[in-house]
Amino acid sequence: MLGRRLKVKDNTLSVLMSCDFPGNVRELFNCLTRAAIASERGVIKAHHLSCMGSGICRSYLIRQASVKVEKTKEEERERLPKDEKTRILEALEKVGYVQAKAARLLGMTVRQLNYRIKKYGIDIKKI
Repeated sequence: MLGRRLKVKDNTLSVLMSCDFPGNVRELFNCLTRAAIASERGVIKAHHLSCMGSGICRSYLIRQASVKVEKTKEEERERLPKDEKTRILEALEKVGYVQAKAARLLGMTVRQLNYRIKKYGIDIKKI
């Protein structure tokens, strides 16, 4: 195509296969031609597919993006709580159990810190 050798990434191929092409083969051909022009070094990636903007595959990309975001949030939730209680305790001890200072140190609001203190059952020492 266009006098150059092209490669299509696996994830791009799966995007194309999951899309409707109401204009049939011509629409697919036009989409791939635009992607070939937009690609650097002859490697077509999903973001090169200009047919995405027309709504044909847009819903697919939105679903995929939301799945990635959900996975990232789940991984973060699984990873954080193990260390979070310890970090909160260390911050509280460091600032003499002043919650406003501990919250600033941890990069959260006092309300968020209070929620976590209750969640983890942390006893606030009065000094």
